[in-house]
Parts: sequence; C-alpha cells; structure tokens
Amino acid sequence: MKSPLESTPFRSGAILPAIGLVLSLCLAGCGKSDAMPNILLVTVDTLRADRLHCYGYALGRTPAVDSLSRRGLLFENCTAHASSTAPSLASLMTGLYPSEAGILNNTRPLSDSVETIAQRLAGKGYSTAAFISNFNLKPRMGFDRGFEHYDAKLDDREQNRSFVPERTAEKTTAAALAWLEGLKVDRPFFLWVHYQDPHGPYRPPEGFEPPLEEYSSYERELPILLKNWGRGGIPSYQAIGRNRSEGYYQAMYDGEVAFLDRQFERLLNGLENRGLEKKTAVVFTADHGESMGEHGYWFSHEQDLFTELIRVPLIVAGPGIQPGRRTDRVCHIDIFPTLMALTGETDDGEAAFRGRNILLSQTGKPRRPIYSETNFVAGRTKFTSVTVGRWKLIRSVNRKLLPSLFDIEADPEERHNLVHEKPDVVARMMQILKTEEKRAASRGASAPLKFSEEDRRALESLGYTGE
Repeated sequence: MKSPLESTPFRSGAILPAIGLVLSLCLAGCGKSDAMPNILLVTVDTLRADRLHCYGYALGRTPAVDSLSRRGLLFENCTAHASSTAPSLASLMTGLYPSEAGILNNTRPLSDSVETIAQRLAGKGYSTAAFISNFNLKPRMGFDRGFEHYDAKLDDREQNRSFVPERTAEKTTAAALAWLEGLKVDRPFFLWVHYQDPHGPYRPPEGFEPPLEEYSSYERELPILLKNWGRGGIPSYQAIGRNRSEGYYQAMYDGEVAFLDRQFERLLNGLENRGLEKKTAVVFTADHGESMGEHGYWFSHEQDLFTELIRVPLIVAGPGIQPGRRTDRVCHIDIFPTLMALTGETDDGEAAFRGRNILLSQTGKPRRPIYSETNFVAGRTKFTSVTVGRWKLIRSVNRKLLPSLFDIEADPEERHNLVHEKPDVVARMMQILKTEEKRAASRGASAPLKFSEEDRRALESLGYTGE
C-alpha cells in the first residue's frame, strides 16, 4: 500500500502535513532508503551541448563529462525552457514552465504555490543540500526551499564587473566536498551543485587556455559593443582588454569549459572516495546555452530562443540506468518525474507531472509540444517557442514581428525561416503555441523582488531590470 505522499501529488509550497512527514521518515528509516539512490544534480551555467567532446566537439577537453556519458544515458536533444538562469532552473526544479512556476526573469522569485524537487525528496527522508555559484540563485529567489543546507557564499567577483558576486567552480566544489565529508550515511542525500563557469567573461585559470592556433579558422575581428547585449559585436562585459578576435573568445570559452570539467571530476572523485559512486544517480545538465555568432549574437544569451540558446546537455547515470545514447526530444521538465521514478514512485504517478520519466522508452507515446519562453527585459522583448516533431515556431509576444518557422530536421541550426513557405504549418503551430502560452500563464507571475542598491546595480549591469 502506498503512503499518502506517494499516491497523492503534492503541489504546494506549504509545510508538509505532519502525518505525511512522519510516514515518509518512517519509510526512509525502515528499509525504504536502501532502495532509494543518492542523487547528485549538477547544473552548469551557459554550457552549450555542442562544446562537449561526448557531443561530437573535436576540440572539447571534457574527459570527466565524457566518462559520465560512457557509463550513463546521454540525451542528444534536450531543451531548456528558458535562455536565462532563474526561469530555466525554475522549470527544472519544479517540473513546470517558467512563468507557471512564477519566474519570468531573474528579478522574480519562485512562486510560493509550487513544490520543488528538494521539497519532495525531503519528504521522502533525503538529506538535502545545495551549493550555488550564480548571483541569480541567492535564497531570496526561492530556490532554497526544501534544502536543509543552502550554501550561497559568493565571495568572488566577476572580473569585468566587480559589483557582480559569483563563486568559482573550484570553491563551489570544495564546499560541496566538505559537506559530503561530514554527511551521515543513515539516509540518502540529494545534492545540487550549480557551477557559474563557463559564464562570461571567459577568463579560464592559467593552464586551461587552449592553443590559439587551433582556432585560426575564426578570423573575424568584432567590434566591442557599448552595452552588455545586442547584435553584431562583443558585449561590453565580455571584452577582455581590447581583444576583438573571435577566435580568442572561442578559445577562452573552451578553456572555461575545460576548467569546469576538471572541477566536476573532483566532485565525482569525492563520491568515489567515500564509496558512494555506485549508490548515486548523477544528472548533468546546463541552464541554457550561449550564442557564438549565430543569428548575429556573440557571446551572450537570454535574448531569444534559437537552438544555440536552449539546447543543453543532459546525461543521467547511476544504479540501474542502462548506458546509451538517445536522439528523441526531451526537456528539463522531464527531470522531476525521472528523479521521482528513481526513488520508487510508480509510473502511474507521471500524470501528476507535466514532464515524463525519460528513463522509460518513449516508443509509442504521442508526440508532445516542447515549450520555451524568455522575457528579455533589457531589450524589451519577450519570445515564446514550441517544437513538435520536425517543426519549431518562435514568436515575439510584445513586438509586431513575424514568427519564425524552422524545419529542425533539415535545418538544425535554424538558418532558414519558412514562415512564408509553409503557412499551413505556421497556422497549426501557432495554435499549439498559444495553447502552451495559456497553460504557462495559468498560475501567474510572482511579485517582483525589492533589491538593495548594490543588488540593483548588479542586476542593471546584467540587463535584468530594463534600465
């Protein structure tokens, strides 16, 4: 017989009923925890899937991620639901669309009415801890909900903007390993580590810069923009000295990714050294991608929903997970039900989630729309997109721009807009997109936060306040 927590979907941010909490802890202490794996969720800021060696990138120096991919299940086509950090991770952590979870951009917190993965797992008896590196994930944003330990000590400063706090991957890894070292093993744990590297400016530590001659094919000299966003040049916060070479920035981005990989290796070694590797399910993904010149944008994100911004890596490895590669389309809202399945929740519980347990075969299941949205305040633009099968539609919500339609099977880089050639497809996709937009807006956005003067200055510099 299932416990109330297993049979009834819990969709509230309120405190768990006492009886439900007692039942879940009892189950965890009476043998059920033996069947539930530890869970390590690693999210990486601004990481493109196609800059990892295991995703086919010849210049990729990512042996730790590659090793995880060999012993795990790699998804070649995973979509994030936003192209900025807080909305994207809100979807991942709640299994809901960004605006449905209350977050439209990096200035609004998670809605109090939604449940997070950490809350659900805490209710099952898990020890929960998070170590974050991004200014936009500080506790005021609500991501600390459900975590017994939420470490947001951002003692470093971004190199080009000293008023923007962050934490390097090396320090984040050290903090997570220290927590693991002091952890009691009487119950399973859920550990979330969010790395800020390789978010710009791309300044990898000494020893991680790749040879510039490998990037000689990138011959373009780019102007440095006056603002931190915009088309046609290098955003001002990304500028490293007066360097304008495209190849230099491409190389430095890869150097940042290589540094991140080394710290990820340290984290995995920490599990292995404690004998936890075989008892731990590892999920590796990114919040969003990064433009590298596609569609006129250089070394930036958030401003649109093209594939380079919302295609992210996703690798799942651990006890009972069959290694392999999958090409079917999955998305971040699938992570919540997938993790719950790993803890023993039955498949019929999937109806409580918007996503799917992607460890199960998707053969025979109906195609579903995959929805994303971005509200780029600084540029005063909001875009939504939907993908169904081979078709992807992007539309501007608050500007009178024609939508863009792409055949992503024939044109995976989304270079050829077919909006005039396929009016019938546009009409069908627009109907689906508007349905998903209404679904996403069903709960409404949370109220904007009030910030200190220092925080407001940092947000303005990041383009998140519209000023």
